[in-house]
Amino acid sequence: FLFEIFIHKTGNALELQNIASEAEIDKKTLNKYLEYFQSSLLLNVAYNYTKSFRKRHRQLKKIYVASANFYFLEKKLDAVIRAQIIGHLAETHAYNLLNKNFEYLSFLRKRGKEIDFVAADNLLDQKNLKLIEVKYRENIDKEKFDFIESIAKKKKIEKYIVFSKKQFAIEDKKVVLPLFLAY
Repeated sequence: FLFEIFIHKTGNALELQNIASEAEIDKKTLNKYLEYFQSSLLLNVAYNYTKSFRKRHRQLKKIYVASANFYFLEKKLDAVIRAQIIGHLAETHAYNLLNKNFEYLSFLRKRGKEIDFVAADNLLDQKNLKLIEVKYRENIDKEKFDFIESIAKKKKIEKYIVFSKKQFAIEDKKVVLPLFLAY
């Protein structure tokens, strides 16, 4: 039952108290189950980006199932809801690919705005941070990337990456790649 809840929350912020209430268990018990699922390689937890290790574990978390194959997508769903779910599954797939290639992988949320992934092999090397956004849609030409551009400028990062559904483009500061081309 708990794993099913986590599957349906993949790519979403984790509100442990709400999930504990829904499952009718104590929050400490839920944390233990979360640890068991992680150590069993069924789930991964991403933390909000911060340089402080202590602060990182107290802040917001997101969960990702180890494989998007765990998710059962019903055909009867409304097209808008189905597209949202597929977007979360694409983000989950991107997380799993990036997690294999980077030592450190988190997300960045500030004042209600979010960058899907901040990736690095060395957190202390700010210039080599990778900022990555997942926009799994047919067309992302009209998307606004103000937040990721402002963070890239602040951290002196030359380019950021956007995973799309089919588009490919190399622009001044943005590289757009179809998710299926990601390694």
